[in-house]
Amino acid sequence: YTVVGDMYLATNYEVAAGKTLIVPANATITTTGNAVITNNGTLHANGTVAGNNLAGNGSFIYDQLAATDIVFNKESYTYKGTAFTLADGLDVTISRVMCGKTFTFDDSKTSVSYENNRNVGDNAKVTWGNTNGSSVSKTFSITPKTLAISNIAAEPKTYDGNTATTVSYTADVFSGDDVTFGAAAAFADKNVG
Repeated sequence: YTVVGDMYLATNYEVAAGKTLIVPANATITTTGNAVITNNGTLHANGTVAGNNLAGNGSFIYDQLAATDIVFNKESYTYKGTAFTLADGLDVTISRVMCGKTFTFDDSKTSVSYENNRNVGDNAKVTWGNTNGSSVSKTFSITPKTLAISNIAAEPKTYDGNTATTVSYTADVFSGDDVTFGAAAAFADKNVG
């Protein structure tokens, strides 16, 4: 059964095992008084289920996200050298609670895209595209990683009449990153010894 528009239930309603009640995004089903919706099948609610009486052990699902369904448990991440995605690094919770029941998000019908999700900045974004053509975007920040520089040493050299030399060092940089370390070194004496 598919709810059309706004429906108010003053009497008990059961979604039987093997059956599905669909509440589209533009619809609302509300229990009034002591009426109870008992879901022993599937309650597929992209719209709103309101009231206080929702029971049953069936499936409570939805597949069209709203901005309120998405929570970034962290909104700022330290640069890691690769892109942040839902599968790699982003700490995101997607859930919807209606009438005290947690509805499970079915992501099989949703597309996900990313922008600026690798480099340092405040404009990294993940966008979920719904099957109805709507989309939800959330932004997050990527902050610089503190580099650890170690094993700094003046490189030995062949005599060339001056004291300047190059500096060697070890830095914990990520593969593919180009880091320049600004350091100068000089020997105390230009002569061989």
